[in-house]
Amino acid sequence: MNILQISGSGRNCGKTTLGCALIAAFPALRWIAVKLTPHAHPLDPSPQSSVSSVAAPANKDTSRFCAAGAIEAHLHMPPLEPAFLAESARRADVLLVESGQFIAPGSWPLFHLAIAPSSSALWKPGFAERLLRLHALVLTGPFPSRETPQYPPTLPIFHAPHPAADSVLLAPSLRDLVARFLSS
Repeated sequence: MNILQISGSGRNCGKTTLGCALIAAFPALRWIAVKLTPHAHPLDPSPQSSVSSVAAPANKDTSRFCAAGAIEAHLHMPPLEPAFLAESARRADVLLVESGQFIAPGSWPLFHLAIAPSSSALWKPGFAERLLRLHALVLTGPFPSRETPQYPPTLPIFHAPHPAADSVLLAPSLRDLVARFLSS
């Protein structure tokens, strides 16, 4: 099993949309999606419980993951338990984890992808320091004309001018990079 983690610069930056685009881009793989959340969600099932596309509220992230093609979607409070990871490895090819907190690589290959607005002025405090731990970064929206953000020189950066559109969000070069990771 491979683990693909998506984090972001804050709320509503496109993490779930990007996750759904990745799941839909690789329909032959068995995906389990997990949203790690530090707080309870009143309309979602309790943390640590499985969610199917039928049981989950239609507007929640877990339902969106199932609609994109995940075989299961879960809402968890951190951390991910080793028993959950081991059981997921038996059922899935890929574990997609949406979380703002870095997860430890452990026994499975881990690819960490982040999504953020193109303007670093809109990033949550501390997001810039996390860039060094990323494998790739997706920037959304127009690039600001007066700002030149500094990125690690080896970090692949992808631009999605319209983050709500899955087809624009998942550029062919990003899909190819993820495909290389998933085939390793």
